[in-house]
Amino acid sequence: MLITIGSITTATRAARVIQSKTGIKGQVVHTPSKINKGGCSYSIRYNDDYEEELRKVVKENRIPAKKWYKEASGYYDLS
Repeated sequence: MLITIGSITTATRAARVIQSKTGIKGQVVHTPSKINKGGCSYSIRYNDDYEEELRKVVKENRIPAKKWYKEASGYYDLS
């Protein structure tokens, strides 16, 4: 699963907040060109199994997530 974020700084901070609240470690990556709508974008990669918990933490902490994508066999917009 990818959670797209606007900048590397925000993505790094978001990954730290999520890890501190849940113990779930994410990987900050460039948003793949297949789903990047132009401009600079970064994503945090997580295992799909954590979606419900991640959505809760993102909402509670007002993390500026742009879109959510599943990666299995391509990218599927979950927003």
